[in-house]
Amino acid sequence: MLKSSAAVADIIAERMHKSKMENLLFGIQHRINPLHVYCRLVERGMNKPISLSISRYYEILVFSWLNWLLILVILASRLKR
Repeated sequence: MLKSSAAVADIIAERMHKSKMENLLFGIQHRINPLHVYCRLVERGMNKPISLSISRYYEILVFSWLNWLLILVILASRLKR
């Protein structure tokens, strides 16, 4: 059965919206990555050993929780499809 062009347009818009949402979440996940944080600290002129220590503590105390939260949000958005 053929779908109307409006129905097809709605389906495409819905898929594009969800892929944009996932792209946004993956972008956030990249930005909060401890390696990314370390690189930005060094790029801003911070001492490498100090940046490494900050990144390690950040990974242990913050990133592990945030990453699980983002993974759950990504999986929940995929289940809604």
